[in-house]
This record gives sequence, structure tokens and C-alpha cells, in this order.
Amino acid sequence: VDRASAGAALSVLCQLGFRQAYRQQTVPIPGITHYFGLDRDTGQMVHVHLHLRLVVGHDLTKNFHLPVESAVVASAQHDTPLPTPAPEVEMILYVLRMVLKCTWRRNHLRAFDQLGQHVELDYHLRRSDSARAREWLSRYLPCVTHDLFFACVQAAQVGTTTWQRMRVRGQLHRALQPHGRQLPTWDACLKMGRRLQASAARRLRWTTPGKQLAGGGMVLAVVGGDGSGKSTLVNRLEQHFRRHLTTDRVHMGKPPRSWLTRSVELISKAVRRIASAASTRPASASNPEPLTFWQLTRAACLARDRYRLYRRVRRSAACGWIVLCDRWPVAGLKQMDSPPSFVPNSATSIGAASPVAARLAQWLTDRAQWYHQQILPPDRMLVLRVPPDVAVARAQQRGGSMRESQLRARSEEAWQFSWNPHTAHVIDGQQDVEQVAREAIAAVWERLN
Repeated sequence: VDRASAGAALSVLCQLGFRQAYRQQTVPIPGITHYFGLDRDTGQMVHVHLHLRLVVGHDLTKNFHLPVESAVVASAQHDTPLPTPAPEVEMILYVLRMVLKCTWRRNHLRAFDQLGQHVELDYHLRRSDSARAREWLSRYLPCVTHDLFFACVQAAQVGTTTWQRMRVRGQLHRALQPHGRQLPTWDACLKMGRRLQASAARRLRWTTPGKQLAGGGMVLAVVGGDGSGKSTLVNRLEQHFRRHLTTDRVHMGKPPRSWLTRSVELISKAVRRIASAASTRPASASNPEPLTFWQLTRAACLARDRYRLYRRVRRSAACGWIVLCDRWPVAGLKQMDSPPSFVPNSATSIGAASPVAARLAQWLTDRAQWYHQQILPPDRMLVLRVPPDVAVARAQQRGGSMRESQLRARSEEAWQFSWNPHTAHVIDGQQDVEQVAREAIAAVWERLN
């Protein structure tokens, strides 16, 4: 895109709903930006590379800037839906790019050698005029002589040896040194370092993060009753975004347990077994159930783990990530992921034992409620609304240890709840999976910055 038309190009991208993104781990290349949008008809993500400068070279560094953008734009032909450069200009740029990408190990031209035909090069050569190509090179890229460019064309042909290609690439590097972004020695060091980093990542099976949104990330929560299809929708959203953008997936209903929570669970199990073996009398006010205290402590630990996970979610979103959350604590819902009401009459039964136990129970209750008060609503909430009968049937078909009465109570509460349209997008969960996913993706793209 001509730099004078950059504003118009950005305006068109914004009108079409594109969002800018970048890769945080690498140094950005000046003049090249990335935009992502949604094709609503197909539900697919569209990736646009917007070039304001013609930067070419090996993919690891893109070291050479060819100052011919104005000449390329001026040669554009408008006989197609999208303007394209003149055939000679397109052929010159293609040959230079292919030769500059050559390496000893990964040679981009070897794929054409294996096919036995370089279709794209033959197409450009048939369409271009050699006299016009020489004239354009002499006028706009005098550093690339006619003999050197002819050698580049021969190097791009099928059957040329790697040694010949590397020799021509070295000559082209020296000719383009005035237009290099880095010194040749530093460029070679950068390539070597990034190759070693990529090799280590493959051997250690590190996941390569995608790009981050320039306008900031998003905390996206999928809520609904059991059997509404939350996990299925989260899977589809993750498949849609993670190909290009950095995503993270968490389960707010089952946060990672800390060492404190694990210790409390072990003690709770031990107390339960000792109590059941040592006493046969039913629990009462004068004989409180020993397990009640540990249930209260575990509920407070769960609130703490959920708050710790919430902090991680907010940090990731602040760095430009899209964080997908399966379930979310919603004020007003008492059956699922709510600020805990704990075990019924737990504080009363503990308080009957001693005043110290009562104060401890009250402190645990206040602490758990404080953790949940710190968890603010997500940036976007997708609500899967399913009738209770359908949700219960789905949950029972999937299996699980939860009783039908509990499943029905949770599903009815989510079905009857009055959702705020400003923070939640309600989706009919009885629709086809593809239709639900497409509606959810469109709702998310509307809120991305």
C-alpha cells in the first residue's frame, strides 16, 4: 500500500472489523503490520499483511529494504479486481525474494526441484518483457546489474545445485548491502541465534505463542447450566483463535489446586475416616460433626485458588491474550461458582464447640467472600441457555456423579436467571453446534479492541 494511502487502507480495515496484532517475542519489522478479521459468511479468520515498505530477505530477519515502493505502485495495472504490479516488476521482485531466501539447509526452491517444475517462475517469465525488465532495473535498482539478475533467474530455475544458488545469493547480498537493515555480520548472528532457539523449542516441545492483539486482550467466559455445551463451545473457540492469536484456556469452576488446598483435602479425608470409625452417634449441636470445619476450610481454599487463577487470567489479557474461561462466578447464581454459602449450619455447629472455633469459622467465611468480591465480571460473557429437561438429559448421557436433583436445580437457576444484555450475550444452546459456534465467534469479534 502506498504510504500516502495508509490512512485510507486503515479506515477500510477498521470498517470491516479488522484488529491489529503483533508478535511480542520478536522485534517488529518497520513498515509491516498484521490485521485479523472475521469472514462472517464462512466463520473463518482472515489474516492481512499490510506492507507500507518493501522489506525482503530471509524469513528470520527480513534484512533488506528495497526503496522502490513508489515505482511498484506506479506500475500497477487495474485490469483485475485487485490492482497488481506490472508483469516485469512482479517477476523481478519474485526472483529477488526467492534467491534471498535460499539457505544451505532449508532451500525454498527445493520444493520446485522435487516437483520438476517451477510453475510460478515460468508464469512470470512468460508474461514479462526482458527489455522492460532491464530498463526498470537500471532505473530503480541499479545495484542489481543485468548479469547478476540473469544469474538470479538461473539460480531460481529447476535443477540448479545448492552451491550455485548460495554463490548467487552471496553476490546479491553484497549488491544490496546499501539497503540492508542490519550489518551483514549482525544479520548472520541473528539468523544463527534464532535457528538455535527454534531448534531448542522443537526438541523441548515448547509451544510457539501466536500474535497478541495491539488493543489488548480479552477475558471471555462461557457460562450456563450443566449439559448446556460449555466445554464444546470453549473447544471450538480455542480452535478458532489459537491458530493465529495467543490464547489461554482455564476452568474457573475447577481452578488448579494449591499445596494448601491439597493439604486441607488430605486432612479432611483423614478426619472423615477417623470420625466415622470412632463415633457411631449422629452429629448434633452438642456433638458437632468434625468434618464441618474442614469443609469450611476447603471452601475458603477453593475461593483462594479461584482468585489466584483470576489474577493470572487478568495478567494474560492485559498482555494481549485471549483467555477462554469455562464457567465464571456470577453474582446472583447460588448453585454454580457463586460466593460460597458453605456447608449448611456450619458456623452454628462449629460455634457450638467453642467461641474460638466460631471466630475462626467467621474469619474463613469472610475471607472466602473477600476473594470472590475481587473477581470482577469478564470482558465478554457467552451464556448458553438450554431448557432444564434438555440440560439434565445431556448431563446424564455424558455421565458423572452428580445427582439428578442437583443437576436440575443448577439448570433451572441458569434458565430462569435474568442476564444483563450489556455484559452477557445469550445464545440458544439447542441449536446446532456449528451455528452456536458461529454466533459465539461473531459476538466475540464485535467486542475485540
